[in-house]
Amino acid sequence: MNLSVLKHQDILSAAMELFKAKGFQGTTMQAIADAAGVSKRTLYRHFPNKDKLFSRLIGELSKQCIQNVTIRFKPDQPLASQLRQLLEEKLALFENPDFLWLVRIAVPELIICPERARLLTEVLHHQEGPLTQWLKDANDAGAIDCLHPISLAKQVQGMLDGTALWPQLLGGSMPLNSQEKSDLISNAIRFITSSNSQSPFATLPAAHALI
Repeated sequence: MNLSVLKHQDILSAAMELFKAKGFQGTTMQAIADAAGVSKRTLYRHFPNKDKLFSRLIGELSKQCIQNVTIRFKPDQPLASQLRQLLEEKLALFENPDFLWLVRIAVPELIICPERARLLTEVLHHQEGPLTQWLKDANDAGAIDCLHPISLAKQVQGMLDGTALWPQLLGGSMPLNSQEKSDLISNAIRFITSSNSQSPFATLPAAHALI
């Protein structure tokens, strides 16, 4: 690993710690340069401004979080058991300190600054979510018949966020217990399979019966 790459990583690591401690508005480029042990000129060579640095950092953290969800579509395994494992891994992210920090710091800044939101959208554009990829792969393989896998993935993510993430972040609720997680996942699986116009599960009474 060359010196430039190492400095780049040092800058991102230093920025993350400062953003955690002081927030976006309370962190200056000079403070990041000092914490990373580089000159301000070197910092600006890597990142022309704080918005670009922030967007890159959020993108890197988002990529790491996505990599924690390891399930990929397997045509030789039951669909519902694959979905359950995938959704369990997604819910586990909601208890990951780095992920929670990412949401806490990123969302307010994106609301405040549309340009920052645009930059982050560009960074995240090529990061396919694991659920979206699973649905697309299952659809391509003919295992499900879903007209709009991307829209379906967004709807399911909304179910997870609305039940397990936002109440925890905004309402001070405790994380879901094991039974609540299981019920949420069963409901999500039922929603996914009922959206499948040729669902092999249509005659079954509930998604949890498939596991």
